[in-house]
Amino acid sequence: MTQLTPVTQQLIDAIERAVRAAHDSGNKVLLLLPGGSASQAIEPLFSALRPYQHSLTITLSDERYVPIEDNRSNWQTVSRSAHLLPEASFVPVLSGGTRQQDSQAFSAFLEHQHQSGATIIALLGIGQDGHIAGIKPSSPACHSDNAASDYEAADFERITISGAFFSSIDHAFVYTKGAAKAAVLDQFNSLAQPADTFPVEFLRTTKHYEVYLDKEGGTMKIGFVGLGKMGSQIVEKLLGAGHSIVVFDVNSSAVAACAEKGAEAASSREELVAALGDTPIIWLMIPSSYVEQEVAAYKTLLPAGSMLIDGGNSNYHDTLRRANDLRDHQIRYVDAGTSGGIMGLENGFSLMVGGEQAAVQTLSPLFEVLSMPRGRWIHTGAPGSGHYVKMIHNGIEYALMQSYAEGYDLLKYGEMPGLNLAEIAHVWQGSSIIASSLNELIEQLLSENPELEGIDGYVADSGEGRWTYETAEAAQVPMPALREALAVRQASQEGHHTFATKLLAGLRNKFGGHAINHEEK
Repeated sequence: MTQLTPVTQQLIDAIERAVRAAHDSGNKVLLLLPGGSASQAIEPLFSALRPYQHSLTITLSDERYVPIEDNRSNWQTVSRSAHLLPEASFVPVLSGGTRQQDSQAFSAFLEHQHQSGATIIALLGIGQDGHIAGIKPSSPACHSDNAASDYEAADFERITISGAFFSSIDHAFVYTKGAAKAAVLDQFNSLAQPADTFPVEFLRTTKHYEVYLDKEGGTMKIGFVGLGKMGSQIVEKLLGAGHSIVVFDVNSSAVAACAEKGAEAASSREELVAALGDTPIIWLMIPSSYVEQEVAAYKTLLPAGSMLIDGGNSNYHDTLRRANDLRDHQIRYVDAGTSGGIMGLENGFSLMVGGEQAAVQTLSPLFEVLSMPRGRWIHTGAPGSGHYVKMIHNGIEYALMQSYAEGYDLLKYGEMPGLNLAEIAHVWQGSSIIASSLNELIEQLLSENPELEGIDGYVADSGEGRWTYETAEAAQVPMPALREALAVRQASQEGHHTFATKLLAGLRNKFGGHAINHEEK
């Protein structure tokens, strides 16, 4: 579990006191939990509430209308921590009906809880547009007389508590962080406004509310180099949390696109460094083949006390060497192995961070933001350890992808012809033991293109799988699954293409935005 900031700990302590008071009075407690950035407090909160779990019923304040097993579902964040409260009652918003049916059932559930006398406690997040829970400005949830409402927002179909339900909430706790959210709270505190256009106003109708603004690290300023598919999403995610980002890339169009979203543009390395103050922090998100020259260039530009972050897939041996070299120049080097692909903006990234403790602690507000709402991050240890763990992660990924590809290849060409592979993938994704993010992408791919037409079956590799296998051989750790996966990729690059290799190429495109065919650049 990530170390909590003081403000987060204060929030958890306050919710624990409210739950304890209701429990000690003999009341049942309905606890409403959020998606979004406020959800990072759920795991430590559950740990604090273990003594009162017999009294707890737990649900969401806001849910996306997607399959409940979908990673985009807010319920996934709750269910991952449910084991901490085995005797509490967990009630998802989605029950398998239409959006309207699930909304009506959720509304009836909320009204029953209120009428039965349960103490209603809500942990809520807010947005830069003034929304709270899932109540967007001018949405039907602002006007509904029911306890819950459903509607189609610009991003997702949603089911959320309504503005009218706020008057039933006994204790509302708002948790947020960053300069952009602080500005929303300043607006809320300065002048009452119509709740229709500024739904945060519904807070005033609760019986009691408290606001926790985590300013720790909320206004970091960093430079960012490498604005490809993942890099641009990392920049957008950090900007959305109020961080200041100065961007540089050889692609001026990518720089301009980030500038339109609020980043400051730099036209050279020198300009980037000059914009970052006395002790710059620069994040490199570039292919491993370019890291050496970039590190060498910034080494001559950065003053003592600066930090360089390598968020790409460098070989951990190179990372160790670079960290030692930069240490001699009093520049701290942090390796942040980053997984999550092009879905990271929405789902959050998984980050494996190596580096000196003090450096990682300084950067932790960045990693907290990037892991929201359903990702995670870990300080793996000394410099190089982040890339080492990420390398093995990718080796596992190669073998897993190969296993899926072989299975679907057999489904297509085995003894039972005519099977609907997309429907099988959908069923497997429904709580089966092989459900996964990869299988979810396979379902999407096969639904869109059942015959994988237009995919040539050339499967590239970016090195981490081979590095993993070489490391395993040196350690005398057998990895036969990875060995075969690498062999299949090599054969595909020599012209041996099958339905399985087409599936592998399509998968790489789905999660990483990689070229789907060999000739594409």
